[in-house]
Amino acid sequence: MQGNEPFRGEAVLWRSVPDDAVSYCFAANVIEANDRHVALYQPHGAPIRLRTGARGGPRGSILRGGWDGGHQELPWNGGPSVRVHPRGRHYAVIRQWDSSAQRFDGWYVNLELAWQRSVAGFDSRDLVLDIVAERDLSTWRWKDEDHLAWSVEQRILSSAQAQWIRNAGWQAVADLDARTPIFTDDEWDQWVPDGSWPFPFFGADWASKPAVQEWTP
Repeated sequence: MQGNEPFRGEAVLWRSVPDDAVSYCFAANVIEANDRHVALYQPHGAPIRLRTGARGGPRGSILRGGWDGGHQELPWNGGPSVRVHPRGRHYAVIRQWDSSAQRFDGWYVNLELAWQRSVAGFDSRDLVLDIVAERDLSTWRWKDEDHLAWSVEQRILSSAQAQWIRNAGWQAVADLDARTPIFTDDEWDQWVPDGSWPFPFFGADWASKPAVQEWTP
């Protein structure tokens, strides 16, 4: 499976891998996967798994050395959402899907390492800092700057990594300001999910060897 693009509707996992093991992952259906974009659909109630252990900070994150080796499974309690990653960029755009109105709402830019194909689906690494834009994309703001600062204080991230993350965010902002295709409503018409797809699930390979290599800016 690794190295081959999944088919439309296939259940895959998106995994955040900060070291040599999965930190957070969610099950989703593939909408599109090609050399330009990967689009995943995460329906309400789809399973997620996250590390267990000692937590702290503004978002209740796992402390440095606080992971106890386990994972907790929970249902996704957010609304149905579509996550689109422009290949080679260090972010994904997440929008809520309103099936009754047949439209997408919101513009949430999640900073994360460029996705890599893995046995389980796609691997990346969440980069803590995010961006939220208005519906018309006229203005935007950073989100979770306090979390980024705390991560540096706790030595979870280095100052160099934090600056690298900020630079990745500015690249996303440049794409937003330029209205590259991922930041246009017309482009999103091709990423409408199909409600008849089988519900996504965790396979036996959910904790398989990650594809993401160590990140050292």
